[in-house]
Amino acid sequence: MTKKELTDKLLHEMVMGSKKEQTFTYQQIGKQVGLSHERIRQIEVGALKKVKNLFTKIAKHEGVM
Repeated sequence: MTKKELTDKLLHEMVMGSKKEQTFTYQQIGKQVGLSHERIRQIEVGALKKVKNLFTKIAKHEGVM
């Protein structure tokens, strides 16, 4: 896994929660990783777009769409 992939995974787990554990606000995450809350939000939006695109590709391949 690349450093960016690990960072994305960590941020996702902090925002969405991992295994129903505590979640954090964008501001709390930003303080921990040295980024603004807006940058954390932008990273999350980008990660969600990647997931959506992946599911769209799989659905098209499987003939669902």
